[in-house]
Amino acid sequence: MRHDYTIKMLWQMKRHFVAHPDERVIVNEDHTGLQVVMNGAAFHRWFIGCLHRKINRKGGLSEPKKAGWYYQMLLVQDKRTLADIACRIRHYQFNTRVCRERLGHLLSSRLEVAT
Repeated sequence: MRHDYTIKMLWQMKRHFVAHPDERVIVNEDHTGLQVVMNGAAFHRWFIGCLHRKINRKGGLSEPKKAGWYYQMLLVQDKRTLADIACRIRHYQFNTRVCRERLGHLLSSRLEVAT
C-alpha cells in the first residue's frame, strides 16, 4: 500500500524523532510499499529524501490555476481572438488577464467609428 506523507506529517515525525532519538521508527516506504524500521541516521536520510520529493513535486501547493483545463480553454479562445485581429476582425475583449495586460492595446474600442 502506497502512503503519501504530507509536509505536516513529516515535520511531526521529525520532531518526535528528535525528542526521542533512541527509538526506532516504522515508516511506509513511498516507492515499494514496504514498512521499514529505521534508526536515527536512516530516518534523517529518509526524511530529507521525502521532503525533497514533496518540494519538487508540487511545493506543497495545489495544482496551479494555469494548469487547469478551463484556463487552457480560455487561452485557446484568446489565440483565436488574436488570429481574428490579425485578419482585421474586431474583438473587444480577451478572456484571460495575462492577454488583457500584454495585448489589450490590440483590441477594438466600441467608440470607434466604422469607416
